[in-house]
Amino acid sequence: MQSVIGESKHDNTAAKPNPESEDNPGDFSKFPEITLKTQKSLIERGIKHLFPVQYMTFKRIMNNEDLLVRDLTGSGKTLGFCLPIVESLRKDRLFGGGRPLAMILAPTRELALQISKELELLKHTQNEYNVLTVYGGTDIY
Repeated sequence: MQSVIGESKHDNTAAKPNPESEDNPGDFSKFPEITLKTQKSLIERGIKHLFPVQYMTFKRIMNNEDLLVRDLTGSGKTLGFCLPIVESLRKDRLFGGGRPLAMILAPTRELALQISKELELLKHTQNEYNVLTVYGGTDIY
């Protein structure tokens, strides 16, 4: 099954819900799959709630649905994909087996590095899992 999430039309001048409000659809309390340790880490990074592209896709990704998502630069797409993947693997206790658990393809070196950085930031401990970023023109070791 493939779902398509439409392009978000963010308007910085439009009224937005108060991120601290219980009415905010991105409030962490609405996503029990996100561990408290992850929530704390995100809050320390200044992320106090999920952004629209994140809360509209989180549960679908956790349910292993295929998605095609398009949104503006800076809307939070990278975290929107990385967070549910990591939390799903964490929930299923799949880390630590020494085998690949996910492969994320990116069209550019810059995006590959951005994804790698986000995955590193989502770790609870330095050794929780390994991230290997491979792209053309460099050695992988």
